[in-house]
Amino acid sequence: MKTLMLILAIVLYSFVQSGCGEDNTIIAGPTCRGVVGDTITVGLGDTYTISLLAAFTAGFKWEFERGFDEKYVELESYEITDPDPESELDGKPMGQEWTYRAREEGTVCATLIYTRAWEDEPIETKNIIVIIE
Repeated sequence: MKTLMLILAIVLYSFVQSGCGEDNTIIAGPTCRGVVGDTITVGLGDTYTISLLAAFTAGFKWEFERGFDEKYVELESYEITDPDPESELDGKPMGQEWTYRAREEGTVCATLIYTRAWEDEPIETKNIIVIIE
């Protein structure tokens, strides 16, 4: 397992060093830098889901600042989910889930920001890198 993680880290590092194209097909640079936990590897034709929690009652939500290149992936669904339906807490976090299907081999990345509509700066930024084999 450690060997696999090391290989993945080396591959990710080499992508990060290669430069980031406008069409999101190459990973790199400050606008498209990710860590191993932000990388998803899928097979051609497979689906994958990005699930993030958001405090909707406080006005927070995740939005795409830059989406995935539609040549490589297709959005199949977006939904807001309740990760803990047993809880009756007011203001509990809800989930946001985007499900995509891989359409073509390659590497794509997207940037999501966690923000409130009335604030200028996002609270958090997350880069998601998808390698389609």
